[in-house]
Order: sequence, then C-alpha cells, then structure tokens
Amino acid sequence: MAQAGLKGLAYAIGEQEEIGNIPGIQETPLGDPQFRRIHGVHHYLKSDESLFELALRSAGQTLADKRVKKERIVKVIFATVSHYSEDLAVEKDFGGKLMHHLGLQDCLFFGMFAQNCATVAGAARAAMSLLDERTGGDILVISADKISESRGIGRIGPFYARSDAAVSFVISRDGYDYEIQPFTEYYDASLWDCTQANDRPRMLKSFKLNTKKVIDACLATNELHRSQISHVLCNNHDTLIWRHMSEYWDIPYERFYTSNIQRISHCPAGDVFINLKDMDEENMVGSGTNLLAFFSGPHVWTASVLRKV
Repeated sequence: MAQAGLKGLAYAIGEQEEIGNIPGIQETPLGDPQFRRIHGVHHYLKSDESLFELALRSAGQTLADKRVKKERIVKVIFATVSHYSEDLAVEKDFGGKLMHHLGLQDCLFFGMFAQNCATVAGAARAAMSLLDERTGGDILVISADKISESRGIGRIGPFYARSDAAVSFVISRDGYDYEIQPFTEYYDASLWDCTQANDRPRMLKSFKLNTKKVIDACLATNELHRSQISHVLCNNHDTLIWRHMSEYWDIPYERFYTSNIQRISHCPAGDVFINLKDMDEENMVGSGTNLLAFFSGPHVWTASVLRKV
C-alpha cells in the first residue's frame, strides 16, 4: 500500500461544564470530589448543537484549510458512537444533507459505528484502504458524537465523563501534514459489555490484557524502540489510568499528552485527534517526530505511528 497521511485536521467542541453537575453523577465514583481530584477528571464539554451541526462545523473548517483541495475529495466517511441520534433517522438522510451543505454532492458517502472509542481510528483505517492508487482522489473523514443523558450512551463512563465534539480531516497520498503508518489492531470481544455496565475493574483488566499487545506489535511493525516515541496520543481517560499504562508500556508518563483531560474529558468521537491538533498549534511537534496514537475500546484496540512531515 502506498504511503498516506492526514491534513486539514479540525474539530468542533462544546462548552466546558463541571462534571459534578451531571444528573445522577452522585451515585457514581465520579460524584466524589476527592475521586475526581485523584484521577484528574473535572470537566466535560456539552454542546447545544446537534450531531449534524457539530459534524458540519468541523468539516467546514477542514475544507477551508489551504492544503485541502475540495475538488479532489471523492469519498466521505462519517463515524459516530451516537448511532441512536435522531439526526441519523432514515427520513432525515444525514449523509445526503451533510454532503449537500458541504458542497460534496458528487461524493460517495459511507457511515460506520460500533467500535466505541476506536471508531474514528476505524474510519481512518477504512479511508486509507479506500484510497484508489489508479484514479487518485482524497477522502474526507468526519467523526462526531452528541451525548444524551436520557437515552443511548450516557455521559458517565467507568473513569471519565463523555464530551460532545466532532473531528474531521482528509486522508490523502500527497500534501499531508502527518504521515500515517498502517494501523495495528487487536480484537477481544470477551469484555464487550464492561463499558455499558460502567464496570471499572473489568475495563482495567481489559486494558492490561490487550493494550500492551497492540503497542508492542505496533512498535515492532514500525521497527521503533519506545525511546523513539516523542509523545503518546491517547483517549482522555483519567490521569491515573495513563500513569499505570505508562509503567506497563515502559514509556515515561511525561510523553503522554494529557493536558486536555481537564478541559474536555473523554470524547469518543476523537479526543486523540483533538489532542493532536492542540499539540500542533502549541508547536510541540517538530518535523520528523514520531507520535504513537493509541485508541482504546472494550473490544478493539488500535495503534498507529504518526510522523510530522
């Protein structure tokens, strides 16, 4: 497979809210202020925008990027964990409406869900496999989540509160900002229900069993040693989780980009890419830098090495 990368990375997020204000949180560990202090989780993002509006706002920023050539986009992939959203009702024709508003009426539209926090990684991986070496053309990836307190996936997770947000970027074979190495994946459906049940012990067990396997495999595939990884980009779970993982992976915790945890908490739509965008804007990533992007999920674990061009 020819090399590919991403460009035009953008995001749309909600407003910061105190986690303690979430209805029903007092009946969970996150309701304890001391627990939140120890685990570094204090805020989440809540948006008044709909799922469609979040996706449209982010994608509009991507298309406005000077590196992105709108006329070269031939496919659009939309990913979400919020598959229960009313915006996705058949009669609303989410895909057709979105492409019309973006001026991409002639593009082929794909929708995907069901990999939870690794859904956006699945969308990026699918985009890379759909790039046509013969005919060319770029692929726009959009991932968005609008969390509902009343139905579907709730705000409160085992060790995080979920945020409303959308991310978007273009996968291309040229002119990209970050080169993406092939994704490494590991599947284990034996603990599929631990997120739904907010079962923290079983989720941690799943982390222990599966994360090291996929990280080891990713580094081996790319012939990289842990010392060659400048930063680790991961989902915004609590800081205590990633401190444990840094020891388990044998990667110093200082390399984990976690400053966004207090600001946005966890966003299934793509906090990994939100973190990447913020790091880029803070000039934390130099040319040739190796970043380990890790996407955790209850049944699929995905990792890739991103290299700044």
